[in-house]
Amino acid sequence: MSRFNNFLLWVFISFSFILSLALMSDENSILLGQYFFVLGLCLIPKIKKLINNKIAEILSVLDKNNNSEKSITKGLGKKIGIIKFTVFFMAFIFIVASLPQPENSNITQNNATQNQEITQNKYIDNKNTKKISKALNINRMEASNIYEILLNCGVDKIHWIEKIEDIENAYFIHLENIIEPLKISLKDNKLEHVFYDTWSLYDNGKYDGNLSDYSITLDEKFALKRLSKENININLKYPQNSKYNENSWNITKMDNEYAVSCSVDAPNTFGMLVTHQFFLTYKKENEKFILTSMKSDENNIIKTKQIQSKITPEDKKSIKELNKALGL
Repeated sequence: MSRFNNFLLWVFISFSFILSLALMSDENSILLGQYFFVLGLCLIPKIKKLINNKIAEILSVLDKNNNSEKSITKGLGKKIGIIKFTVFFMAFIFIVASLPQPENSNITQNNATQNQEITQNKYIDNKNTKKISKALNINRMEASNIYEILLNCGVDKIHWIEKIEDIENAYFIHLENIIEPLKISLKDNKLEHVFYDTWSLYDNGKYDGNLSDYSITLDEKFALKRLSKENININLKYPQNSKYNENSWNITKMDNEYAVSCSVDAPNTFGMLVTHQFFLTYKKENEKFILTSMKSDENNIIKTKQIQSKITPEDKKSIKELNKALGL
C-alpha cells in the first residue's frame, strides 16, 4: 500500500509540474502556474519532511510560550496538515480571484485589440481626425481610419464639414484653399465613397485618383479668371462695354490641363448686346499658366503654346477678321 501511495504521490507531483509549465506559458495565468510549481515542489518527500520539521519547531515554541502542559508530539501531524492545507487553500483562492473573469474575456480581448490599433494609428490625435469625429458623430478610431483614407486621396487640411441635405450619411468636406468641397458617403461609420466634383477618388476600398489631379486652389482660380479676361478682351471689339457673367465661370482640371469657360455680354457692330460663350484651356509650366486653346461659340479663336503680352500687326489683323466673322 505504501508503494502505491508513493506512486500516486509522484504522479501528482509530475502533474503539478507539467500543469505549471502549461499555465506559465500564458501571461494571464503565470501566477497560477507558479502556485502549482510550488505545490509540486513541496510534495517532494525530502522537501516535505523539511517543511514539516520547520512547522513542528514553530509549534513547539508556541506551545512552550503558552505554558501548555500537553505533550508537544500529541496531534502534531494533524496540526501540520491543517496548517499546510489552510495556507495552500487560501493562496489558491487568492490567485483564482485575481485571474480575469471568463465572461469578460471577449471584452478584454476586444479592448486589447482596440488599444493596440489606437497605439499603431498615428492619426488618432490629429486635429483633422478630431474634426471628423465631432462632425460625423463617430468615435476617434473610426474618424482616424477615415482621415487616413482621405490623406491617401491627397487631402491635407480640413476646413469644415457639413451634412448633405436629403442624402443619408453623406457630407461635404471643405478644404483649405480648394475651391470645391469633397463629397463623401459612409456605411457603418466607414468611408465608402470620396468624390471631388464629378471625379471619384475612392470607391469601396479602391483608390481611383488623387485630389491633386483635379483640384484647383483659390489662387489658381483668381489667376485663371484674370488671365482669361485678358485673353478674351483682346478678342472683343468693345471690351470696355462688355460684361462678364460672374455666375457663369467654370474651372476644371485634369492632370495638368485646366479648362475655363464663361459667358460675356458684348456689343456687336450695331451696339446690341450679344452673349458669347468662351472656352479656354491652359497648361501650367514653372508655376505659370500657358494658354493652349481658345474658342468662342464653338469657333476656334486662338491656339498657342503661350500667352503673348504684345500683339503683332499680323495678330491684330487676324483678330479683326475673326471679330467681323463673329459679329463682335
